[in-house]
Amino acid sequence: MELDLSSGALPALSLVRDVVSAVDLRELDVYLADDGYYAAGLPRLRAIVAEQYTTQGLPTGPEQILVTSGSQQAVWLCASSLVAPGDEVLVEEPSYRGAIEAFRTAGARLTGVPVRRDGLDLDHLERVAHRAALLYCQPTAHNPTGISWPAASRERLSEIVGRHDVLTIEDRSCADLVLDDPGVRPPLPDPAKGGSVIRIGTASKLLWGGLRVGWIRAERPMIVRLTQAKAALDLAAPVIDQMVTAELLAQADRARQERTARLRAHLAEAAAVLAQRRPAWRWTPPHGGTALWIDTGTDAVALAERARRRGVLVTAGPAFSPSNAQRSRLRLPFWRPVDQFAHAVELLE
Repeated sequence: MELDLSSGALPALSLVRDVVSAVDLRELDVYLADDGYYAAGLPRLRAIVAEQYTTQGLPTGPEQILVTSGSQQAVWLCASSLVAPGDEVLVEEPSYRGAIEAFRTAGARLTGVPVRRDGLDLDHLERVAHRAALLYCQPTAHNPTGISWPAASRERLSEIVGRHDVLTIEDRSCADLVLDDPGVRPPLPDPAKGGSVIRIGTASKLLWGGLRVGWIRAERPMIVRLTQAKAALDLAAPVIDQMVTAELLAQADRARQERTARLRAHLAEAAAVLAQRRPAWRWTPPHGGTALWIDTGTDAVALAERARRRGVLVTAGPAFSPSNAQRSRLRLPFWRPVDQFAHAVELLE
C-alpha cells in the first residue's frame, strides 16, 4: 500500500459534516426553481467572501468576487486570460507548482525571483519588474516554504509593482493556515498608483478539498472579463457546494482555531521525528501551511525515486522551481499521524 505524501491537502474538518447534514432545504428550493447557472457565483457566497476581505482591511463589494471551482481553476483562469504567449511572468523561486504549470501552458516565459527566509527578494524584484507582464506571489504561508512576509515587505512590494505598473496575483490559498500568529494576515495593500492586484482564495485548504470552491477578488471590469472566460469552461460552480461553503465561512474563526491547533501538534511531532532520525536535514519552521521545505543535503530527486520504489510518494524540489532548480529540496507534509510520518521518514534514505 502506497503512502502518498506528494500533496499537502488536508482531510475535512468535522464542521463540514455538521453543515452538510444541516443544509437549509428551503434555500435549496429557491435555487432548484432556477436553472442553477450562476456564472459569477451564488450572490450570498459572493457577499460573504466580500465581507471577509472588507473585515481584513480591503473594502470589497460582491461585484468584485468571482466564485471558481477551487483556487486551482482561479490560477488557470488568470493565466489563460491575462497572459499572452511570450509574456514574461515573474514567479517565486520556489513557487506553487500548479501556478508554474498554468503559466507555462499559457506560453509565458517564467523568471524566478528568489525566496529568502524573510520572503521574496525585493531587491531582485526591483531589477526585473520593469520588463514583466505579471507577478504571481504568495505572501502568506507560501507554498512550499511556509514563509509569511512581514508588513514592511508587503508594503514595499506594493510600491514596486505600482511604480512599474505590473499586474500582480496574490495567491492567498493558504492564508487561513497561519501557525505562528493568531488571526488572518491582511491582503497586500493596493498600489497607490499604477498596477493592480488580483487576489485568489479558497475554501479547500481550511475546510476540505472536496468542496471545490475558490474565488477571485478584483476590480469589477476584471471580474466581468474572467467570468466570461469561466463560463466558457464550465458555465458555473456547483450550487450545493457553494451553499455549504457559505454556511461554513460564517464559522471561519472556529475552523481556523481547529486547523491551527491540529497543525501545530502535528508539526511538533514531525520535528521530534526529524531531530531523532534525520538530524542532518535542514529546515526552517514554517509560519504556515501543511508541509516542511527540507534541504536534504543530497540529490532529493534520486531520494524521492528510491522512496517511490519503497511505497512512499514525495515531491522533490524541481517540481516547485521555474528553472528546474531546488534539487536538494524535498517538500514533506507533516500533518499525517506521527506513525505514518515516522515510517515515511525511515524510507527516505
